[in-house]
Amino acid sequence: MKSPSPQVEDVAMPITANGHTSACGIVPPELAELTGGDRHLAAVLGDLLGELSPEFYKELHDLLGWFSPADLRKFVGLWGCVEPRMRVAFIAFVTAGGVPDGEFLAYLNREEGCQEAVDLAFAAHIRSIDDFSRALAKAGDAQNVPDAPPTSPERVHARRP
Repeated sequence: MKSPSPQVEDVAMPITANGHTSACGIVPPELAELTGGDRHLAAVLGDLLGELSPEFYKELHDLLGWFSPADLRKFVGLWGCVEPRMRVAFIAFVTAGGVPDGEFLAYLNREEGCQEAVDLAFAAHIRSIDDFSRALAKAGDAQNVPDAPPTSPERVHARRP
C-alpha cells in the first residue's frame, strides 16, 4: 500500500532554492510526492519542468521517479545550469535516447555539469530496467530466464571508453 502523499500548502509565494526563485510558488501534488514534500525542490523542479512540452514533461517526470532523493537534488541543480538553448536536446537525449545533433554533442563534450546530469539520468534508467526485469521474473513471465544481477551505475561507467 502506498503511503499518503506529503501535505504541501498551495500558497502563492516566491520560493528560492539553489539560487533559483520559483515563478509561482505553488507546488503540484505530483511534484510534492516526487520530492518527498521538499517544497523548495518541488517549486524549482516545477519551474524547470514548466519549460517543457507536455510530452517531455511526462517523460522526464517518469524518469525522475527513479532518482534517489540526493540524485534528484543534484540533477535539478545541474539541469538548471544547462544552457537554455540546449535544454530541449538535453531532455530528448536523457529521456528517449534521442540522437543528438553535432551542436549538442559538442556542448556535452565540453560541459562537465551536463555530462554529470546525463550520467545521473542514465543511472536512473538502469534502475528502472533492473526493477522491470525483477518484476518480470517474479511474475513468472521469464521462468526460463535466470535473474540477471543488478547493473550498478559504477559498472556501466567502468565500461565507458
